[in-house]
Amino acid sequence: MVSSLIFALLFRPIDVSEFNDWATKRDIASIEANSDPSLKGKFQFLKGQGAFGVGRYGWQAKELPDVANGKTYLVFTTQLTTQDYGDQVFEMVNGRLTRLIHERETLGVQVNHLDMDISFNLDEKKARILCQTELKKVGKAEDSFFLRLGGNYIVQGVADSSGKPVNFSQAGGVICLPTPSSDTFSYRLLYEGIVDKPRFAGAITKDEVMLTNDYWWPAIGRLPCSFTTTTSVPKGWIVVGQGDQVGKNTDGPVDVYKYDMKVPVCFLSLSAGNFRYESRNVDGIKYYAASRELTNEDLKDQLEMVPPVIEFFSQFAPHPFKEYGAVDTRLYGGGALEAYSYATYGTGWLPDEDPHEPSHTWWGGLIPNTYLNSFWNESFAVFSEGLYSREGAIGNIAEKRMAFVDPANASPAYNQATCEEAGAESGGVASDLGYGKGGMVLQQLELEMGHEKMMEVCQQWIKQHKVGEPGDWKDFEAVCGPEWKWFFDQWIRRTGWPEITVLSSKFDAKGVKIDLRISKPIYRFKVEVSALISGQWKSKIVDIQPDENGKYSLNPFPGEEVQMISLDSWDRLLQPARPRQNFRWSDQNRRLKLYLDPSGKDWTDRKSAFEAMPQDLSGVLLIGHPDSNQTIAALCKKAGFVVNGNNLSYKGTTIDLDKGAAVAMVEFEPGKWCGLSLGKTRRTPKVGAATVAIVDEYGRFLRGQSYPRQEGPLVFKNPKFYK
Repeated sequence: MVSSLIFALLFRPIDVSEFNDWATKRDIASIEANSDPSLKGKFQFLKGQGAFGVGRYGWQAKELPDVANGKTYLVFTTQLTTQDYGDQVFEMVNGRLTRLIHERETLGVQVNHLDMDISFNLDEKKARILCQTELKKVGKAEDSFFLRLGGNYIVQGVADSSGKPVNFSQAGGVICLPTPSSDTFSYRLLYEGIVDKPRFAGAITKDEVMLTNDYWWPAIGRLPCSFTTTTSVPKGWIVVGQGDQVGKNTDGPVDVYKYDMKVPVCFLSLSAGNFRYESRNVDGIKYYAASRELTNEDLKDQLEMVPPVIEFFSQFAPHPFKEYGAVDTRLYGGGALEAYSYATYGTGWLPDEDPHEPSHTWWGGLIPNTYLNSFWNESFAVFSEGLYSREGAIGNIAEKRMAFVDPANASPAYNQATCEEAGAESGGVASDLGYGKGGMVLQQLELEMGHEKMMEVCQQWIKQHKVGEPGDWKDFEAVCGPEWKWFFDQWIRRTGWPEITVLSSKFDAKGVKIDLRISKPIYRFKVEVSALISGQWKSKIVDIQPDENGKYSLNPFPGEEVQMISLDSWDRLLQPARPRQNFRWSDQNRRLKLYLDPSGKDWTDRKSAFEAMPQDLSGVLLIGHPDSNQTIAALCKKAGFVVNGNNLSYKGTTIDLDKGAAVAMVEFEPGKWCGLSLGKTRRTPKVGAATVAIVDEYGRFLRGQSYPRQEGPLVFKNPKFYK
């Protein structure tokens, strides 16, 4: 009798309210004590936060009864933002959690298409959505399945294609529905939700609606689907949806916009508001920009900068939409989010020549990403930023290729996980790898295989990829071919980066011999090597393939007396952060103290830190016209600027100083550097690693001069020339 009582007390069914109490307290130990041992470690989501902050608002546990088979589930739910992990679902038997039903598990059902009617109650910050959900069976289907929404949306009712009510259950953002016998079927869902998480998820105000970053559509497994949106808003508002606008009509005090998104994608966005709006047509594409904060002049500037970006990325595949736009809003926050036919930006970013978000039309749009396995598409978008800066049509491409190599600075986070397996559930490390290491690795791959081959495999990936299926690193590797397995093994499926030890360096009249050791695990890699010979820089690419002990010797410039040699001279190889260079404008310009000559007062909004020009110009930025200041005239000559009135010429290219600028770091005495700036731009000049550059009125690089790294652990100086 006593032993039976003890058994009953030890193994009594746990009430859902107890799980909820443990969830709110983030008490993982108590939850694991009442779960199957196989689930140990599966509740860590309660302690940390996702890649974009999911979990910050705390967790609840709610019971979800299965509508088809009598099973019971427990849903851990929280406020969600997109591209992060979602609600966590566990099967519960006799009060114990027995297995995790991961968001990847479709239970044999996928969403094929959504047709959504959307309206808003602005005073209540509420969205009301009627969604015709077209579904299909894939493989062996269970007798029930889950649709997922944000937990802020409450389903009011579900009907089948004949209008007959369908039994359902909901806990948090997880809706359990019965699976019918037909292979394709549709459910019509009516749901409503408070949308009030500005700068985290969606938000509704009296003047604006932003569903972007909110989970406002029914999804299964984060898998892509096509969709249409029909959105009703106050008359005079602008609606920005995904795909192409295919209709607009006025119904009394209401305007109704319809968008058709034929490209299946994983994440949905929508904005509406009393926006300022500008548009223009270029080569058959309508470009537009909308904002309540920016001026019409700012919006027009945005429309000048975006068309070359879309044109550039269309080399991978034709732009799939009739339009491309940008929404600027304070509701979003400080970052930006792609929507494939447009992008949403937090106020303070635009106008800007941004390649990152537009490139997602191809990396995340034409090839979707669920974010559950990796952030590969962010890596491609980061790579695309540098690619456009180097290869875009505006400016001298040969000079941009030196100026716009992205410094591949390693982070300790790169030791925590691999690029291939760091999805949303990995937390912050997924962002570190997706936005960091992955982009640097692709830049390295471009060096390894060559620019033309890199463009070819990117084109082939899109061409070969099946529409409507998500992609990942392994799919890109397959297009590259089996001869590149070694590359993906060491960079994508391995943590860390190459650890390089210099064993010796020896200069003589026959060159410079450098002995290296690559610590285990051993990496092979190509690296740019530059040498200063007779006062001139020469560069070549060296393919470093260490022996079985990790050792490698190189003498890249045999028979020549080398004054200085720089391995990884453009910082392309993933390595610990290297020191700033005193001759690079972008490394130094914000650190310089300002001297503003009266002749340059219209060229900057900064206030002068000096009332008179300092005698020592080290660390000083001088702004002014050479005709009014002899010192500035001398610095212009050293920089290579030829100024004639309001025109400035450099390397045969001339700019108007009212619609362009010239910047430089100038070595005015041996080892002493100052900054120089002339002219006016609408946006901050983007000059990468250049020492000297001229830019157009939008700050876009036209011409420049860049020099290899001359300080750091892989730079060696001949003692004969450097005492």
